[in-house]
Amino acid sequence: MWSMDPVDVDKKMYTYQTQGDDGEEQTLALLSCLPSVPGCGATDSVKNGKKDPGQYQALGACTADVQIGVDGTVEELHAERPDHEPWLDLVAYDCTPEKTRRPFIAAEFSGRLRWSGSKGTEYFGFQFYNPVGNPILEWRYYKNKTARYCPIGRDVDTSQCERRDGIDLFGTCGDHDISCDFSIKINFKTHSESNEGHQWRFLIDGEEIVELDYDEMDDLVVDKVVLERSSKDFVTVVSPATLIHVPPQLGQCLSDQPKGLQRAYRASRALQLQTLHFEEQDRCEGQDGSLEGDAIATVEVSGSSRGSQDDIDQRCCQACAQHPECVAWHRTKTDDAAAGQSCMLLSKLSNPKQDPQHRWGKGLNGVFTPLLSCSTDGQATPHAENATRMECGSGLSVAEQALRWLRAMPLGDAAFQSQTARVNATVTCPAVGAEPKGGQLGASAQVHDLDGGKVDTSAFFDLLREQAYTHEPGVLSSRAPFNVPPGPGQYVKANGVGYFALVHGGSAMFGIACPAGAVVTSTSGNPGSCWFVGAGDDRKQPSDMPGSIGCPPGRAVSSWYNLPGVSVVGDRRKARGPDTATGLAVTCRKVPSLTQLCTPSQPFCKEGQVVTGIDFQGSVEALKYTCCA
Repeated sequence: MWSMDPVDVDKKMYTYQTQGDDGEEQTLALLSCLPSVPGCGATDSVKNGKKDPGQYQALGACTADVQIGVDGTVEELHAERPDHEPWLDLVAYDCTPEKTRRPFIAAEFSGRLRWSGSKGTEYFGFQFYNPVGNPILEWRYYKNKTARYCPIGRDVDTSQCERRDGIDLFGTCGDHDISCDFSIKINFKTHSESNEGHQWRFLIDGEEIVELDYDEMDDLVVDKVVLERSSKDFVTVVSPATLIHVPPQLGQCLSDQPKGLQRAYRASRALQLQTLHFEEQDRCEGQDGSLEGDAIATVEVSGSSRGSQDDIDQRCCQACAQHPECVAWHRTKTDDAAAGQSCMLLSKLSNPKQDPQHRWGKGLNGVFTPLLSCSTDGQATPHAENATRMECGSGLSVAEQALRWLRAMPLGDAAFQSQTARVNATVTCPAVGAEPKGGQLGASAQVHDLDGGKVDTSAFFDLLREQAYTHEPGVLSSRAPFNVPPGPGQYVKANGVGYFALVHGGSAMFGIACPAGAVVTSTSGNPGSCWFVGAGDDRKQPSDMPGSIGCPPGRAVSSWYNLPGVSVVGDRRKARGPDTATGLAVTCRKVPSLTQLCTPSQPFCKEGQVVTGIDFQGSVEALKYTCCA
């Protein structure tokens, strides 16, 4: 129960206080730390030989601005890589593509060119190898603007080489001191080109050069590509020569569809901000005993200002939770719980042994769920040498307990998701606590001085409103239509079947499902997240056409899956996904006091609005929302 003491009635200024469990009055404050973390808001004062541990209690939700740190430059993070976006691990229903012998459909390379001399015989090019490791074709481009193709093999002689003269690929780039960045992509024949001969097509910097088209002597099967050059001085490798796989069944079945629709089924790079599912946040505990297993890391955690072994256990558990492959943690117990501790993180769980000198606990990895999936095309800044911080959520109102468990997962292509992402959150937490004697509420730098809890009425009620409406993590990935159970690689598999997965270069979300009471909202840079508004039960919403759907008046979207509407089922060999053929699926929930003040066809919603309708045009890569307050 809040008490209000008037300070300036004309200006609607009051002092707000509440009564603690011990009967003492507690003053409203704003903290730049999480009140449930030991030491938050602590002062330098000493009582009974111990430092003040901080005695603030969160009202419930805090406001957070989140950045996620990853390796690489801003330019690398923002670079579009459509050919490297993996297809979702789904199967197009009732489709059998033509079989092909070729494992790859293209080769690509990017580099920096600067010819080292004036000889026209200088060249660079590639050798192509078959699956048994033998070279089968050589392509070269010479400084004198000549291209040459030579089949390689026992029964092949130089008379079968083809020479093309007068093909100017780079102009003055590469001459003298002028360096030239370039990219080459060579498309091989695929199943969809079976009626067009054995033609190879060359693209330089994305533009097809028809003068370089090549008709094979045989139906070549390429398994490896190697750069070759007359001198290493004039071609610097930016991205090594690689091969692009033939698409899986889904990609082959969509090969004749517009590129925009195809990208709606390819997972883009994303940084997924996750937190521990609320039902599991009290399971982080330790017990006496020792473990043996495969160590993945040893981390240092701070000691407990309260002298509690349980506090240290929880910090070890939280350190384990930051590593998706961590299944258990182990530490040596010391008498001085206030000292720093080393926690060993393990990737395998052995049978624990009785040992009062050690502590251990299980990891909680299988029950993290997404708060946000942020596109790597968002606002980013250099942080350190070859490192970048990207914004992933601004002004988020999140339960204080959930903020303790934040972690980030890079998802998308294999190279990107092998990185380790680091969360940096700046928080403002409304809390109450006993005001230090002398009124020095600002004695700790973590406590924002409200001058004894003084705040104007409108700001106070805004603060309370933020406690009632919060961003919530999504449902567990084991729920339909995702059906991905906890286990190794769970989050990569879940992303592969569309669970909070970004597609269309990060501009759209393939599937989202909100917990009870929450519905979907969208903000700039955030294609979809869950917002608790006290919503009612689900109602499946039928749609007459793929990609376009609207909830009845008074209802908002609580989940969607497969907006483009191509009928798909899960690929059981790789993950799970839908058990039955599934097209566009949307559910709506009744939202108390939802008005008809709506804005249609918006790229994202305004503050305080929720999604009530969706218009997705895959052929032109456009996603629009109808948003209501």
